[in-house]
Amino acid sequence: MSSNGVISLAELMNHHRDLLVQPICWTSRHLEMLGCRFEHFDHVPTPTDDINPDANTWRPIYNDNELEKRPDLLYEEDFAEGHFSLCPHVYFGRLVRPLLNRKCETPYFFFANKRIHRPQYSVFYRSRKRSQPADKAPRPIIGYMHYRGVEKYRQEMFPFSDPPEGYCNRPGGQIQLKRVAQITPKNWSEDPYLLCVLLSLAQLQEYHRREWHPPIHVSRLFLTHGPGEEFFHIFEAHITSELLEMLDNPTTATKHIDWPIIRHIRVPYYPLEDLRERIQTEIARDQPPGTFDISDPVHRILLPGGRRDYSEDADTIHIQRRKEVKKKTKSKVKKTSRSSL
Repeated sequence: MSSNGVISLAELMNHHRDLLVQPICWTSRHLEMLGCRFEHFDHVPTPTDDINPDANTWRPIYNDNELEKRPDLLYEEDFAEGHFSLCPHVYFGRLVRPLLNRKCETPYFFFANKRIHRPQYSVFYRSRKRSQPADKAPRPIIGYMHYRGVEKYRQEMFPFSDPPEGYCNRPGGQIQLKRVAQITPKNWSEDPYLLCVLLSLAQLQEYHRREWHPPIHVSRLFLTHGPGEEFFHIFEAHITSELLEMLDNPTTATKHIDWPIIRHIRVPYYPLEDLRERIQTEIARDQPPGTFDISDPVHRILLPGGRRDYSEDADTIHIQRRKEVKKKTKSKVKKTSRSSL
């Protein structure tokens, strides 16, 4: 243990086994013992953002001409109000186009090279063609989460039996509420579960990292909370390849390193006219020049029968399946050797 009370992953494995729980059950104690913390900021408006949010800057669309000028304004309104008739990530996906035009599978969180958990969020990135030269900097990959899904997942962890018709299982409901409260943070914006999401996003980037890319990843998660909110939220952490390597081999990770500081930024929804621009500005923030200068991104087309195809072989992002691939390879080698005998 270091002088400030922070422990290494090896100490966690050997002396604090009670902390080895599912990420959805992480508490502030996990963050304290690892030396990870949150910092909170408000969005700094640019000249285009300097509009009175209380003013009635949005007006309903009454005619086809207005609809043609602003075809996605209805998505922006529903996204800001939190009234989702479709999955929330569908609305977010409409607002990040054309900057990010693809969505991939949700990656797993790995610990000790094992799939521990699959977080509740979506991943967006920009697809490009293989004919285009590889970038010197890694492509941006961002996550989106609707926090109500996390709250629902916590409740589903402690189910209670349904009583016979005409009766109420009040004790079971009270026990569920008590158990959920034990793993629910007092301040949702400092939920330790967000660290798991950011780590899984960094592990996905590490899986696709090239040797010329810097050994540090910017994990950026966009988050909406629920109806009636004035802000959407961005959680960001700079996570090193060294830390990810320690997560893969925690029993030998005796070194004390600085865990990332999670920066939390609140960005207002209104005015709706430039909500898309503000979201895409945050996505492009701190990205190297030319990151989004792609003249011919891959366009998805539908084949007969609803199957998906692309204009050419696309440089797509796949989630990592490290242990699974190795096990399959070993079993295949054993079968081959047996057949040769």
